[in-house]
Amino acid sequence: MNKPTVTWKKIWARKYSPFLGSVYNRVFSRPNQFAVCKHKLFLPEGKLHGSYFREDEWDRLVQRYFAFLRKQNIPRYARQYEKIFTDSVKWARQFIRTDFSRLTNRELAKSLQALLDFYYPYGDAQYLAFVVLEGPGRNLEAELSRYPNKAEILRWVTTPYKITLIVKAHLELLRLIKSKQTDKKMLLNFSTRYAWLAKYDNVDRDYTLRDVQKEIKSIKNPAQELHAYYAERRKSLKQYRVFLRSIKYRSFKKLVELVHYFSYLKEMRDDYRRQVVHILLPFWEEVGKRLRISYRDTSFYLGEELIALLQYGRRADKRLIVARKRAFSLVIDNNKTKIVAKDLSPEYLIHSKADNQREVHGQPAYQGKIHGRVNIVLHRDEFKKFKKGDILVTVMTHPEFLPIMKSARAIVTDEGGITCHAAIVSRELKVPCIIGTRVATQVFKDGDIVELDANEGVVRKVLY
Repeated sequence: MNKPTVTWKKIWARKYSPFLGSVYNRVFSRPNQFAVCKHKLFLPEGKLHGSYFREDEWDRLVQRYFAFLRKQNIPRYARQYEKIFTDSVKWARQFIRTDFSRLTNRELAKSLQALLDFYYPYGDAQYLAFVVLEGPGRNLEAELSRYPNKAEILRWVTTPYKITLIVKAHLELLRLIKSKQTDKKMLLNFSTRYAWLAKYDNVDRDYTLRDVQKEIKSIKNPAQELHAYYAERRKSLKQYRVFLRSIKYRSFKKLVELVHYFSYLKEMRDDYRRQVVHILLPFWEEVGKRLRISYRDTSFYLGEELIALLQYGRRADKRLIVARKRAFSLVIDNNKTKIVAKDLSPEYLIHSKADNQREVHGQPAYQGKIHGRVNIVLHRDEFKKFKKGDILVTVMTHPEFLPIMKSARAIVTDEGGITCHAAIVSRELKVPCIIGTRVATQVFKDGDIVELDANEGVVRKVLY
């Protein structure tokens, strides 16, 4: 890999372990029409890891996928796309019907290979939503710039055409509170059914009764919230249909329809990938038992490493696990993965100096001007430090962020386009929001006082 001449494009930053990080970063490398991305990086960024593609390969992927989508019947394709994820849950449930405790180590290794064979094409599907954001999503942003009511149109277009399971869970909780069915037994049943809500990775804990009780404390008027949600949803979807019928040019109409459908599909993926992680727990418990480590610690090995340990009857190296917990980097060079227990960012990336930077620029998702105090929240483990009236600064919001988003004065994200979760929710909540700043979580720190102008897309530190 010719490091000095390569330009890397950051796609997202998340809290993933080596196992899932390597799985999701091997995407678009298997033989098919989208197999154009053979070089990737997964590098530490504070408490998270950033996923980077070689820019020329990413641009080629965006062009190919957009060309493919232009030929599709979008509603039909959306059903096919969602079926990939509903089928993934069915596959996971079938997979764990095996009594793994009865398998030999070599048989368990074969099961792990079957899991990897499932995960690689599944990872491709996960990434396609990001491709839409960078292709059709950006194109629609440019097209709508000539409309005086751009913000309203965006709200209509990005209103999900179906309600995700994660949002349905929140609505169900609102109904429980409204009907005063909040005794411990009812809430325990709720948390058990939705234990997967908090699971991105094996290292994550389940959604628990305590989480439900905390969420209830953040809900002030469940009846009002339910009414407002459904009323706004009906209104926006009606306006979307009116707007779609008013479009004369077929290509523009197709673009609007595509972004509308993926506004749901992008969030839908979380409904199923979190369930898959949760369902597979019995398998990982058995792997951990064979290697004499906890099932969470299995996540700090790559799939091929775990297979080799099982095949040769070796124990896990606990010193290696400790080292990778401190720091790890993944480098995928011509589809071959290397893992190193240190931060390789300085070797591959040219980082801008954020130490003296006092402002960031991004795209307005919902307009407004405010002053406020920054609170940086990267994942749900940090929700407890968020205070009502703070400005939420994060890499990107997800459905579980809703309670703190409702109490935020404004929202600022590193990532995102017009169909991202933060953009959609901020328009629903009418909370000023700036997305796609790239570096807000690096420039600002907890307690900074900032001036946010979501009309112009600027956030700057205030000097006293």
